[in-house]
Amino acid sequence: MSFTTSRQDKETRHIHKAPFSAGLWAKMILTAPDVSDLSNALSWWERGEYFFSFVVAAACFGEYVADFKPQWYRTGDAERDEKRKESISKRSTLVLVAALVLELLCVARSNTLAGEVIGSINDLATNAAGQATAALDKAKKANELAQSASDTAGPAKTIADEAKSEADTAALKVNAVSKKASQIDTGLRETQWAFSARTLQTLSERDKIIEQLKQFQGKTVFVRSYRYMGDVDGFRVCKMVIDLAHSAGMNPVDQCSTLLLGGMPATGIQVCGPNDQEMLSLSKALTPIDMGGTCPWGNAQHSPELMISVGSKALVGIGETFQTEDSARRAAAMKKTSKSNAKR
Repeated sequence: MSFTTSRQDKETRHIHKAPFSAGLWAKMILTAPDVSDLSNALSWWERGEYFFSFVVAAACFGEYVADFKPQWYRTGDAERDEKRKESISKRSTLVLVAALVLELLCVARSNTLAGEVIGSINDLATNAAGQATAALDKAKKANELAQSASDTAGPAKTIADEAKSEADTAALKVNAVSKKASQIDTGLRETQWAFSARTLQTLSERDKIIEQLKQFQGKTVFVRSYRYMGDVDGFRVCKMVIDLAHSAGMNPVDQCSTLLLGGMPATGIQVCGPNDQEMLSLSKALTPIDMGGTCPWGNAQHSPELMISVGSKALVGIGETFQTEDSARRAAAMKKTSKSNAKR
């Protein structure tokens, strides 16, 4: 570290230790925080004035007691009372002189700081007025530039309005095509639902299932389906399976609408049982109603009871029609054209 830097640091520390030096403040351009510090110092000196004024009053009261209230310190001994009076008078006089000197010092210091504060506030006000004038000039120039930009933007706005009108027209056409595609898609879903219907078309199909279920005659089977709003088809199939089991001589236990939904609902019909052969045979017998499967078999743990779980209906995928594909292509082409026109 150089000698010059050390000397600067010492001067800086000296300034921090004596922030209210009159000569220092006279040579500095004060900021708002500096003025605040001066105001705080002025406040303390004014408090000193008030305090020493009170001390002066107390000293005067002591003089008053010594001269006019001898009964307050009288003891009956004339010589002792005279000494006490003299002591009170001298002490009061000394306190009075000291308080007057200190009060005069506080008054002088307060006047000096008050002048500095007033001068600093005047300088700050002058600087603020200059900055406000400069800001007004800049605002006037900015206003002129904004007016010029507004005049230039007029033709551009006209072109933009025309482009927006063309884009709105294209958007209306796109919406119409999208609406048509949505209608076609709705019809497709309805067709998928119809193809996915889980029902027996003829009595022979019903009799065939009953005949296959008779191998489980006398056995108890629990038939259940999901318990949530909207699964009307699952409840219907559950009741149909119960009817078939009852007709085959089985003992079905009705647990329709009792399965709690823990996530995405399973589809089809699942069969669980005490051994693999019964599960496979029962699942195969119910295949004409809906595709399904069995619980894990082989060495996996098996259910002690026969159980049939009816899941939600799975939609049959039949693909998109040529109308849907054509509508999608037309909508995409129109959106691309409208975006290109808007950019121009």
